[in-house]
Amino acid sequence: EKNSKIKKVVKVDKSKLKLDLIKLYNFKFFNNFFTHKLFLEVAHADGNFSKNEENIISEIIFEDYSDIDKEIIDKFINNKRLSKDIIIKLLKKLYKEDKSALEEIVNNLFFVGEADGSLDKKEIDKIKELSLGLGLSSNSYEKILDDKLNEIEKKDNQKSIPIIDELMADL
Repeated sequence: EKNSKIKKVVKVDKSKLKLDLIKLYNFKFFNNFFTHKLFLEVAHADGNFSKNEENIISEIIFEDYSDIDKEIIDKFINNKRLSKDIIIKLLKKLYKEDKSALEEIVNNLFFVGEADGSLDKKEIDKIKELSLGLGLSSNSYEKILDDKLNEIEKKDNQKSIPIIDELMADL
């Protein structure tokens, strides 16, 4: 008798989850909602959720949406039934034939990770976990990581340091 009550609870939860997913699927921002949850995973990985990370996520997710759309997305973002694992499974199935879409998601994860000014090991580890969970090969992930690290290195080399700039101006 006790087990049948547990099964009923699980069944109710699954049916509510299914309804939530159907509602989401009918909106144009189905993909944005799911990637938003992954962006938050990366942004919180280093224990520092910065204003820049929040702004970058909002730019990526809420671009071209009305205030009503934003309210709907916010409602679903706070839905506890839609865990990271469920989202990864859905995205993996949704894009199983579209590797470039998954690579774009991973690139955006790196973009979010570096929004606070640095891409640290915890963020890189979280992105790797999510990338492999989405079904990207280790080689694909490593290529994206290498490209991102090279891009960051180029940016760092181009940063302006006032005293150096002054010295260079005098030469």
